[in-house]
Amino acid sequence: MKKILLAMAMIVAATSAQAGSATTDKVLKLAPSFDKRIQMAYISNGNTVVLQGKWPVASYFDAKNVANEWCIEFKKDPTITNVIIANMQPKILSNARCSK
Repeated sequence: MKKILLAMAMIVAATSAQAGSATTDKVLKLAPSFDKRIQMAYISNGNTVVLQGKWPVASYFDAKNVANEWCIEFKKDPTITNVIIANMQPKILSNARCSK
């Protein structure tokens, strides 16, 4: 009985990770059309989403808030733990740790 429960738990974990990954891939693909400031969206080091683009340089632009808001999009993917907002140089403007 323990083996069956363990096997079921492993299947559920693998399925949810695959679903999260598929959702993440879709979000990364659609990010530039959703937010016109984003030029490239990709995963770095397997756990960090990098959103590179042409971000405002004005003092009113809150890159930390933008990174935190993008974390919401990756909530279902347990592998994504960080979101980085970077310009095209690429210089990091801000980052956020995504809580699960």
